Amino acid sequence: MVTNTIPASQTVNVIPAVLAGGGQQLNFIELMLTTNSRVPIGTVPSFANLAGVQSYFGPASNEAAAAAVYFLGFDNSNIKPGALLFAQYPMANVGAYVRGGNVSSLSLTALQALSGTLIVTIDGVVKNSGTVNLATATSFTSASQLLSTGFAVSGPTQASVTASAGATATGTGSSTNLTLSAVTGVVVPGSAASATITGTGVPANTYIVSQTSGTTGGAGVYVTNNATTAS
Repeated sequence: MVTNTIPASQTVNVIPAVLAGGGQQLNFIELMLTTNSRVPIGTVPSFANLAGVQSYFGPASNEAAAAAVYFLGFDNSNIKPGALLFAQYPMANVGAYVRGGNVSSLSLTALQALSGTLIVTIDGVVKNSGTVNLATATSFTSASQLLSTGFAVSGPTQASVTASAGATATGTGSSTNLTLSAVTGVVVPGSAASATITGTGVPANTYIVSQTSGTTGGAGVYVTNNATTAS
């Protein structure tokens, strides 16, 4: 006699899960990666609902659009998402920035009573605000403007270098290898928007793509998107 069997998997699909003590369901939490610099590098902010994501990133942001779908859960689900996490995953070099603590509980009067000197290091460069007095601040935005003025931070600092084309510093030639010496400032590879270089023998719209040797951000061999004949 021949007996045919039918695998149970054709009619039943069992998804194993572990229940915590007391029979409570596991919490449903998702981590999303974003290129939005609103998320500080090294931190993973958590949001309990769509409103929180919209408040942080903006109602029209890509993050809010994704959260609107996520927090609905899936059709016929018996448990809804408990939290949504975001982490920054930059696709290119990210500029330095300073983020302060939560001052939402600080009144404008208490803010105006603050004064002093702040010293921070940005991209290896020490920035001194000098004496900043917030007594004239008319709002929190006004106070941030006073701090920015004190630090005199207006954007990327232009570096000055001596450059020669080719893999070595001797002679001239046409190459995407560019040897930099006598570097004043910090050289940061990036894109046309952040790492453009100009000089004799350097074609328009040339920028530094990467560094292959030498001191990071200083003297060494760099790679450019266009061949140069710099000497």
